[in-house]
Order: sequence, then C-alpha cells, then structure tokens
Amino acid sequence: MTGKVLATSAALEGATGVALLLMPPFVGQLLLGSDLAGVASLVARCFGIALVALGEPERAAEQIAIGLEAARDHELAYDEVMLLELADDLSQDLGRPLEVADTKRAREIRARLGILSSTSV
Repeated sequence: MTGKVLATSAALEGATGVALLLMPPFVGQLLLGSDLAGVASLVARCFGIALVALGEPERAAEQIAIGLEAARDHELAYDEVMLLELADDLSQDLGRPLEVADTKRAREIRARLGILSSTSV
C-alpha cells in the first residue's frame, strides 16, 4: 500500500513539475490562485537550487538570472539578495566571479534589511 501511495505521489509531483516548466502561468494560477509574476523570483530560486542539485549549473544560472530580473522588477529586496547569494555560490563553483556591481548591491540590500550574517557576497 505504501509503495502505491509513494509511486502515485512521485508521479503527481513529476507531472506538476513538467507542467510548471511548460505552462508556468497556468500552473501558477491553478496552484496559487494568482499569476506567477509576484512569486517568480521564489520559483526561480527553488528551481535553480534543484538544478544545481541535479548537476545542471548552466541551467541553474539561467533560472537565477530570470529570478533576479523578476525580483528587481517587483522590488523584492529579500528575494534579490537571496538570489544574489545563490548566484555567488554558483559562480564560485563555475569559476566565474560574481560581478562587482552585484556584490555591492547584495551588501547594500543586506544592510538596508538589517541582515547581519551572510555567505560570501
């Protein structure tokens, strides 16, 4: 019984993930009751982390860039700094330093939000 429940759950999660990749606005409306524009940075951050875990750093970098754009467009400072920190970690893994302007921006946001500790950015 447990095996069937687990298999069904995995299949539904996989289908949801594929649907989210293929039709993000529709799935966002269905699951969240609103457009994904306001949560795009969060979705991109989660997706980016998942891609890193799956060994897809280049695709992760693309998702992080999409999330940063959304966070900046919607003035979501916390999401922006979290994405910048994720981008910094990923860029170090890829051997490409984060741009100086992004590093400075992350420090400014953390100071404004009162975030005392951070990773390397």
